[in-house]
Amino acid sequence: MTRDACFFGDEMDNNENNQPVENISVNPEIPAVPETPAHTPQKPTAALKWIKILCGLFAVSIICAVALIFSNHKKTDGKTDGLDSLLSGAGKEGIGWINVRGVIMDSSGNSIFDKGAASIARNIRAMADKKNVKAIVLDINSPGGSTGAVQEVYDAVLYAKNVKKKPIVSMFRDVAASGGYYIAAPSDVIIAQPASITGSIGVIFSLGNLQGLFKKIGVSMEIVKRGKFKDMGSPYREITAEERAMLQALVEDTYQQFYSVVKTGRNLPDEKLREYCDGRIFSGKQALDYGFVDKLGGSIEAQAAAGKLAGLGDNPDIIKENDSLESVLELFSVKANITEKTIQSITSAVSPSVSYLWAY
Repeated sequence: MTRDACFFGDEMDNNENNQPVENISVNPEIPAVPETPAHTPQKPTAALKWIKILCGLFAVSIICAVALIFSNHKKTDGKTDGLDSLLSGAGKEGIGWINVRGVIMDSSGNSIFDKGAASIARNIRAMADKKNVKAIVLDINSPGGSTGAVQEVYDAVLYAKNVKKKPIVSMFRDVAASGGYYIAAPSDVIIAQPASITGSIGVIFSLGNLQGLFKKIGVSMEIVKRGKFKDMGSPYREITAEERAMLQALVEDTYQQFYSVVKTGRNLPDEKLREYCDGRIFSGKQALDYGFVDKLGGSIEAQAAAGKLAGLGDNPDIIKENDSLESVLELFSVKANITEKTIQSITSAVSPSVSYLWAY
């Protein structure tokens, strides 16, 4: 037995309590390995705390929004509907209320705050599909918009009236001109304030011309095209007489579509239509005299008219499409809407556009 082994044996014999021997190295020349200190957990950073707080606030806001939505769908006995009745549109009977605000145009569709023509048309169709909605009020404050966007909303109104057989009442606020009147034309009743601005039954084709500006700053544009009229309406040159005649024919065709909508919706004789469907604007009181609206008033009169048409009396319940959630979202949507409208206005200034729009 070696010396090291004898030493180890002696130590074991002398350990009377048979306790484990600590810090013993078989080879005295090799030091004992020190123990590794336990890992001390780090405290969460301030950024992590804020992330947790924000996530908690977001979860609370979602719960509150859902609770508000469900609270707006109640049965006549005061008990809230279940999810099935909410999704199917069941619940207390009333009139649907749709707001149409600002210029009617297609939006980018990239925002959850989308208020473009597609969103308005979708809301009208969804409201018409609800079984508990017995009539629809279009609350309009709009100077009109692009032809395609206006006609998309108009098609939704026809769907509600002709397919779903829902009476339609349109109410004019400050402005319901051109395309704003276009979408109201099929209504069973049109109500306007005495000083509302309406009419402007016509079409406008806007062309920008940047030649003067480009000449001043020393910029020229070269166009390569295949097709004689491919760059018709370009802002970099004047239109020719032949192009002007073609554009005028386009405007005339678009105008006839508007004229037909008003004639069908209002059932007015051609003599009166030709006299007033020349792009002029008129007040709500004048529109009543000319036969373009049915009565003067505001939201109370519109509510009463819709209630009578629906058989619900003068003071029916008002149903808005997801009004609780939309009210919350609209608080954050103002800046997004202003930015999008600004970009669209700048684009339309230099891009050719046919519009049912009162260009005030």
